[in-house]
Amino acid sequence: MSTSLRTAPVIAPAPPRRHLLALSAIVGTQLMLLLDATVVNVALPGIGSDLGFSSTSMSWILNVYILAFGGLLLLGSRIGDLIGRRRALIIGVLAFTAASVAGGPPTRPCCSSPAALRAPPPHWPLPALLPC
Repeated sequence: MSTSLRTAPVIAPAPPRRHLLALSAIVGTQLMLLLDATVVNVALPGIGSDLGFSSTSMSWILNVYILAFGGLLLLGSRIGDLIGRRRALIIGVLAFTAASVAGGPPTRPCCSSPAALRAPPPHWPLPALLPC
């Protein structure tokens, strides 16, 4: 005679609130980085025409942008090592927000883009998101 035991399905507990806050911080920071890269690519023709660059010399704008990204990525990694990842992430996001606010309102009435899109690149917080 065989007997089978039926057990109730196991329901996983909900993640703690701090995990959801950490996830939202990571997603928000990655969104800022994605928007930053998108804005550079969208603004490239306007930058080239304002500075009088030819189409071949506009590639240098992206090269300089990538070099700055790499340099700030290394700086952010070192800062994260020195003061901790969480603190580096918070300081980096606050610095990016302050730079966005310092960008101020548009200088021309026809420009209605938010100041956050004209701020310096937010590369410092990125290393705090990377695994060890």
